[in-house]
Amino acid sequence: MNNSSSYRTEATSFDLAKLQLPEGSYTIAIKAVKGSTQSQPSTTVTYVLNRVERKAHLIERILPIFDPSYTPDMNVGYFDDLYEYANYLKILTIVESYVDVVVESKVNFNDSIEVVEILFNMFKVPPKDFTQLQTAINEVFAFGFTTNDLASLLVNFYYNLGNNQVASYDRLITKYESDLKFFDQQVQYFLNTLENSIIYNKISTYVSPYSAERIIYNLVSGKFDPNTIRSIFDNISFHILFNNGNMDNYEYLYYYENDDSELLRDIEEVLLETFYSAYGANDLDFIYNIYNLQDLWNAIHFGRQVYVLNKVLENNYMQKEVIETTLNLIDTDKDAVIAAVEVVVNYAVAIFNSFDADLVNSIIIAIDEGLANPNEIFIIKDELVHIFLNSLPTIEEFETFYRLINVLALMAFDVDNFLSEDFINDFATLTYYVSKLELQLLLEIDLETFATITDLVQNITTYECYEDEDDYYCYSKINPETVIDIILVVDSFLKDFALKYNADISQLEGILASDFEERILNVIYKFARYYIESLDESENIENLITELDILFADLPYYIDAIKLLIDLGYDSYEQFISTEGKILIDYYQLVDTLMNDGLYLEHIVNYINTLIKDLNIYNKAIIENLSEEELTILTKAISKYYKTSTLRFVTENLQEINALLDSIIENTTPYIVNVLNELIKIEGSVMDNLSEQGISFDLGTDPYLTLEDDVIIDVIKVLSLTFTEDQEESLLNALADFYTNDLTAEEIKEVFGLDVIITQEEFLGIFIGNIVAIHEIASFDFNNLTPEQYEIYWNFLENLYFLRVN
Repeated sequence: MNNSSSYRTEATSFDLAKLQLPEGSYTIAIKAVKGSTQSQPSTTVTYVLNRVERKAHLIERILPIFDPSYTPDMNVGYFDDLYEYANYLKILTIVESYVDVVVESKVNFNDSIEVVEILFNMFKVPPKDFTQLQTAINEVFAFGFTTNDLASLLVNFYYNLGNNQVASYDRLITKYESDLKFFDQQVQYFLNTLENSIIYNKISTYVSPYSAERIIYNLVSGKFDPNTIRSIFDNISFHILFNNGNMDNYEYLYYYENDDSELLRDIEEVLLETFYSAYGANDLDFIYNIYNLQDLWNAIHFGRQVYVLNKVLENNYMQKEVIETTLNLIDTDKDAVIAAVEVVVNYAVAIFNSFDADLVNSIIIAIDEGLANPNEIFIIKDELVHIFLNSLPTIEEFETFYRLINVLALMAFDVDNFLSEDFINDFATLTYYVSKLELQLLLEIDLETFATITDLVQNITTYECYEDEDDYYCYSKINPETVIDIILVVDSFLKDFALKYNADISQLEGILASDFEERILNVIYKFARYYIESLDESENIENLITELDILFADLPYYIDAIKLLIDLGYDSYEQFISTEGKILIDYYQLVDTLMNDGLYLEHIVNYINTLIKDLNIYNKAIIENLSEEELTILTKAISKYYKTSTLRFVTENLQEINALLDSIIENTTPYIVNVLNELIKIEGSVMDNLSEQGISFDLGTDPYLTLEDDVIIDVIKVLSLTFTEDQEESLLNALADFYTNDLTAEEIKEVFGLDVIITQEEFLGIFIGNIVAIHEIASFDFNNLTPEQYEIYWNFLENLYFLRVN
């Protein structure tokens, strides 16, 4: 060849298209080669590569495949109507998109035409002839058409058809805006005409001017179809005339259920008042002739057109923006978009080639006729899952998707390398293993497991029916044992799954156990920061960025707290599993007992005390095991939340006040945690004593005491046992430290505007007084309360209520 390049072949023909040569003229000669010996060059031939001409020839040859009457140079005059011309333009765009790809591919001229014929005819093949479809696809790729070519073709289709669609939206938007302007002018004309003044003056004769203006505005607002408005007029005028002006029994068509019905109700109320007053003034002509005010009804109609057109325009603008965003993405980095689409194409082709005709026929039968045999459904399910698993894109292919985000960021915010390469790898790895595990989970759900759960679910509710002389009735009842059985079956299944696929789960845990959270927060922060900086409200940007900085500085505290709460929830779940849901059974037994009036109070007491013992077990496993570090995490997260609430009202010196509050949180947290530790000890002791002592419901003989009092008295006695001298001293010392180091801080005075803080003696006195009262009340004989003791008891309850409310 004239560029001194040489290519070897053992075939009797050679396809120059597969070389993807640059455009130009080539001189070609052939030599025979045997070992190191070469013959003299053959007579030369000239080969001219002109892709523009090639493209024109291809379009001319391919268009008739879709419609024999089509040629490349047709205009609207060749067609009977615009629809046919639009269809021609669409086919021409598709063909041009295809040819653009072909002229850059390794497919030669004649093969490219045959590829189109294969694809065109392939869509005529019925689904049951699936093998024929697969053969056609393989023939296309055999001609040198690659998945990259197919991805390029799809992107070209979208790009060219998308541009056509944008142009179509522009034409529609121009027309709709013109129509909107006309209709809006008609509404405005009505509102400014003498006719409107007559209507307004007439209505305002019977209702307030404000009501008159409001109803006219509502009538022409366009929110409702004119027929809806007409039905209101008909309903009200008929009622007033038929009932001789009485409006008391009028039944409103609309009620205050939502914004639309509220507006219609308002129209009804004003019209009812107007017609009622007109009837009272013997102005029947107004009631009868309201329908003859054609300008009013025209304005209602035009108002509706304005409202509908605004909605249509809004939808058109939105659809156009979506398409333009993707088109801009293609313009910015077409290669990146093609690479991302190629991942999908590879996945789809791999799945497509993995299907066999029998499987496809089984699926078609399942869709058309349904499968009575569940075993067949699960066989098909397993086959499909295996296909998707075997065809799952690799981590490297998922990376291609996430690199596209960098292109989006560059396009939207002019930010290069939005995601770092190692972060892209982590995202891709995460996506790969999550997708893989989801498919594996679906694969592991076998017919036996499904049948077991289904049978249990069907028996989760039982029905009991009763019949008496007057009626026959039934009620449903949840079977708690069945609920627990379902939970245990699912738990066992998931634990077996986790054990079997531990290697894949470990890969996920490896990603999440690193600084993944910190890095993803940094990405989200950058995105939010770029978005804020793109806003037009430049005067607010500084404050918005400050608020963003504060939020993201506090996010790690919230994340740590959420993780801890999840762990606590898991501890609760494990306790539930280890006890086989005993607490749930005891709860339902209590509820069932309370619903059954025939059982004795002692049965209720027994179930309540059993449930208290269950709760105490959970309490020991969860609350009492909270470490100082865990309490610190929860305290700081809650403090940061309330800090954010406080900062909402700050308009100046936001950074300084935030720093001050952060300092307060950091300094006060250890003392708050110290108090919480003491309260947890007290709470644990209360639960132990309550579990041991129980609730008695022993009302005694005092006529003024109720069941509620009996529970309160039992709790007071438990608290009295809890507050030993050591426990009291430990709690008071923690409260004293809290007061000394927190409540007297000058920063708190400044932030919350406090002038005076109660003294330490007053602060501790609140707790001491209540503890003393608890011990005193616990010693009372509630079968023989004196008036003084009764007053002490009620004063104690009132003080507690005051503290709770305030």
